[in-house]
Amino acid sequence: MQNHIIADAPYPLKRWLLTTFRDNGRMTGEHRSYNHYHSSNRVVIETAFARLNWMQTRLKLQLI
Repeated sequence: MQNHIIADAPYPLKRWLLTTFRDNGRMTGEHRSYNHYHSSNRVVIETAFARLNWMQTRLKLQLI
């Protein structure tokens, strides 16, 4: 099993770094679909980190 990192389009494409397709006027339906799922996954990951951050802050406040 290989691990990958999900990143924004400005990052260069690497074997271990998944980025979205840039819209240069020639995107196919498959490219749009990939970008949609990529974006959806990024939202899930960002939400998870936000919740972890909130939980960590909440725990620190309870310890004070």
